[in-house]
Amino acid sequence: MATRTLLALGGVAFLLAVSDPLPAIEQRTITSPPASNHNTVWLRQTPWTDEEHARYYHLTSGTQLIPYNWFLALQQADTAELFKAGDSISRLRLVPDKADPTHNRDRLPVGFTRTVYSSDPRGIKEYLGITCAFCHTGELHASSNDRGRLTMYIEGGASMQDNAEFLDALGAALRRTAADDVKFSAFASAVLEQKNDPDAKALLRAQVAKAGADMVGKAQSVRHWGSGRFDALNRGSNWVFMPLDPAKNAGPLDAPVSIPPLWNVHLYDWVQWNGSFQNPLTRNIAQVIGIGAGLFQNADPRKLHLTERPPDPFVSSLDVERLQQLEDLVAAIKPPHWPDVVFGNIDEQLARKGKQLYRDNCKHCHVPTPLEQPTPFGQRFKMKMIPADEVGTDRTYLNFASRVVYTGVLEKDFGSPSLPAGKAIEWLTTTLAKRSQRDATPNELEMRNAFMARPHAGVWATPPFLHNGSIPTLYEVLSPVEERTPCFYLGDLEFDPVNVGYVVRPCRNGEGTGWFRFDTTLPGNSHAGHEFRKDDHAGHTFTQEECKSFENGGKNGILGCELSRSQRLAIIEYLKTCDLDDVAWDQQEAPRICEARRTFLPE
Repeated sequence: MATRTLLALGGVAFLLAVSDPLPAIEQRTITSPPASNHNTVWLRQTPWTDEEHARYYHLTSGTQLIPYNWFLALQQADTAELFKAGDSISRLRLVPDKADPTHNRDRLPVGFTRTVYSSDPRGIKEYLGITCAFCHTGELHASSNDRGRLTMYIEGGASMQDNAEFLDALGAALRRTAADDVKFSAFASAVLEQKNDPDAKALLRAQVAKAGADMVGKAQSVRHWGSGRFDALNRGSNWVFMPLDPAKNAGPLDAPVSIPPLWNVHLYDWVQWNGSFQNPLTRNIAQVIGIGAGLFQNADPRKLHLTERPPDPFVSSLDVERLQQLEDLVAAIKPPHWPDVVFGNIDEQLARKGKQLYRDNCKHCHVPTPLEQPTPFGQRFKMKMIPADEVGTDRTYLNFASRVVYTGVLEKDFGSPSLPAGKAIEWLTTTLAKRSQRDATPNELEMRNAFMARPHAGVWATPPFLHNGSIPTLYEVLSPVEERTPCFYLGDLEFDPVNVGYVVRPCRNGEGTGWFRFDTTLPGNSHAGHEFRKDDHAGHTFTQEECKSFENGGKNGILGCELSRSQRLAIIEYLKTCDLDDVAWDQQEAPRICEARRTFLPE
């Protein structure tokens, strides 16, 4: 069977077969999603059973964060409530969940898991890990006349949690536990159990204090990311390769990108914003070790890096068998359908006009080409990669292509004292895949100077927009840069069903307390490019002939001539339909408008 894929902090891929249009798949009712209240909406996007739901939310693929028993015993920094309590998790924009005897016995939030690592050189047998759902559960807020304020969750969408905020909270809880005698006494009793002697307590206290300081330091390094963004390539490279040479392999985390949705990506021949990965298994292995799987770890925690080659340098907690199970589950996630009961009905006449405009202005980039035969991995569509100079969006993410990895004591294994980061990841993931005996196909990475034009199925549910999340609404995506908001706050997740995206809250002095200030003038945050405008920025107004020439591709960030307000709204109305759910283009004039699959959960 062809290998499928899942990309947890920043990309994804999965399966089917070609020639005929993709069939619509009936999606059964979610029988009992995560714990929530009467103001919570879950869209029905999967055919999962209760057991499959719990497995997707909590099955480990081998990731590590902190010792598992620490997390269970950890209190919040300012109260005696557990850190994993619902109020704490909700404040961090994570999702509380109910207990499950097989997959969530300790009632962890959605996306948290228990990783068992019997071969850990540090002697820790169980870790708190994270799963795909940690990053890929979207959240929108809305108001309803009959149900009041609503929180809507999107399976496979982008989590809007702020990584720095999460690390800050976790670091503060650990530091306060180490400093507060009452908190530490309760914590030590739970963690050490019968081994609760003075020496063990002193060692544990030092370890907790250090872990807390490390978390705060990590939070500081990613504070500029904000909600819903990760620099997965650079962060993963730091995490994996710093044990080989901490000084040379600590790169800047300066290219955060939006977390892309999971649905349909099993059909794409290449994934990631720059189309760098094709082999699903090795892509997912890269993700797991990039989050943290104990690779290249010393038994002595005082050593910051490997000073000699271990007997088995590639031992880790990576669990490829369970990773495959997660891939199979993710392949079932379908694009969300517009919830008309919350946001209002789709204007079918306007959507029909929008389809014509989409065909003329967007289709040539965002509707991929069907392959004559599926790839060896079951992928069915050739993604369209748009040169960076053409699309004109922020290029910081593409700088990863020039990053170098220094291999230290593993020089002979990698075959060189230094090599491009892409080649180092390519070799390492191929080695780990062969070791797992699941797939011996060599990994191939492409470091392109281009961006993938992602298909638009369910795009309405994935704000903010562009690869770096620099535009809050679809209306602004279709506007010239002068009409885009140069600075806005992220954190209030109120949804705008007209302009489609988060309600725009421009930066003002004294406003947005507790929110992330997204300043598009800062490095990595540019909202330029992907423009539809009437002139070339130099004052020359485009002629009708020049406007027509854009059908063959854009130039210098301009993809087409200016769209009127009514034209922009028509395209947006079309993007609310399910016409693009199957990725392939439907030649019919009228777009498909599907019934929203929704469920309101009781208390």
